[in-house]
Formats: sequence, C-alpha cells, structure tokens
Amino acid sequence: MSKSKNFLQNLIKPFKFNSSKEGKSEEELEKIAAQEQKVFAFETLLAATKDFHASNKLGEGGFGPVYKNIALSLITGIEPAMAARPLGN
Repeated sequence: MSKSKNFLQNLIKPFKFNSSKEGKSEEELEKIAAQEQKVFAFETLLAATKDFHASNKLGEGGFGPVYKNIALSLITGIEPAMAARPLGN
C-alpha cells in the first residue's frame, strides 16, 4: 500500500460510521461524536488543512480555530471540520 493511501485511510478511520449507528437520533449521534473525538499528530493536521491555510479556516469554535479537513473531503465528498486546539487544553 502506498504511503499516501495509508495516510489517508488512517485519517478517515476515526470518522467512519458503521451500520449499527444508522437510524440514531441527533442527540445520540452527538454523544457518540463526543466519545469518538480523536487526537492527531501535528503533521497529520498540517496535511489535512494544507498547513492551516487561511482559505481553509471556517471560523472559531470553543476550542479555537476550525478548519476544513481537505484530505477527508477529497475522499468522502463530505466537508468535515476539525478544531485545532492549543496544546495543554
């Protein structure tokens, strides 16, 4: 498997939903999402946001800046967002 394909598959893994989660209420999905928050290496975040480019910044959230996850959107066709939380928080 190529290095870039492996990288992208690892990037997507935390966001995949399995069939047992289908049909759940929005409240249940929010609980699941809160439990499934992932921590990524800084290098992964750089790649997914194109070095935190300003054109990929969506706004500010409770944890800081929120960016489009470019790598994941190219693969899935969905535009997921990710918060870049400062270290130590």
